[in-house]
Amino acid sequence: GAGFVRGSCNVHKVTEVRRMKGLVLSIFVFCAVLATAYSLKCYVCKGTEEACSKSKLEADKASKSVDCPTDKCMRLWGKNDDVTEVVNSCSSSALCTAAEKACDNVKEGKCAVGCCDSDYCNAGSSFSFSVILMTVTSALGLALLK
Repeated sequence: GAGFVRGSCNVHKVTEVRRMKGLVLSIFVFCAVLATAYSLKCYVCKGTEEACSKSKLEADKASKSVDCPTDKCMRLWGKNDDVTEVVNSCSSSALCTAAEKACDNVKEGKCAVGCCDSDYCNAGSSFSFSVILMTVTSALGLALLK
């Protein structure tokens, strides 16, 4: 009888170890899926506004997008003479704030920054229009406060 109890105890330990391994594996898989689900996808492009337009980014999504380790996507515009240069990239909240402050110091509206936090949100046209509208609205609001 005593041998049976000892054997039963070992079977019970093996079952517990299997359950624990299964639980650890389940937690690992859940975390991996969760991390993938919350990985932000941003467009990456550097060039003229035409070269980095929404239609061109969407047409070449495979080579013009990345999974970002950060919490924001950014689109930065800079106007030099008559050419508007654009940079689409991953960003962080801190970098967005710093870029916005730097653009605020540039005269004549030759710089604009837009940051967002949903997949592929840093594409072209509608995003650029909303950022420019937001910038103009903010400037008007500040002018009215003075």
